[in-house]
Amino acid sequence: ALLKHYEEPFPELTNIFDNGVQEVAETASKDFTSAQYPTISRSTLGVIYKVALTCMLNHAKKSRAEKEDELDSWNSVMTFLQKAVNPLKVWRSRSILLTLMKVCKPLLERFLRLGIPLLERSFRSRRNDVVNILKTLQISTRYLQMICISSKTN
Repeated sequence: ALLKHYEEPFPELTNIFDNGVQEVAETASKDFTSAQYPTISRSTLGVIYKVALTCMLNHAKKSRAEKEDELDSWNSVMTFLQKAVNPLKVWRSRSILLTLMKVCKPLLERFLRLGIPLLERSFRSRRNDVVNILKTLQISTRYLQMICISSKTN
């Protein structure tokens, strides 16, 4: 609920994932809690992911294809998506993966509909930013694709 009041929630979400979620995911202990964020533990990661990813999706839904400053917004969304996917490479949780898959589908559909045309228009003027967004997206979706393939074979 607190994240709804931020106009730009990604700096705070990034801080939570860098300092809290990553720390908990890398620790073997089930009872470990983050020093900076004591409410973040393995048992609360599912809720944190659901709230953070829903916030990310709602922010992406506000994006419009016409505005040039939306390129920075899409960059923030893709960077956060990568930060949300990275801890799952170390510690997999079915409930978190399910939440991630549910949120990523509409996010990627929105990006294909609004983000790609924006990237095409902005490519000449902001080539490095466009390439960075695509690289970040590719890293995240490659891992999600790997998860989908491994779940099909199991």
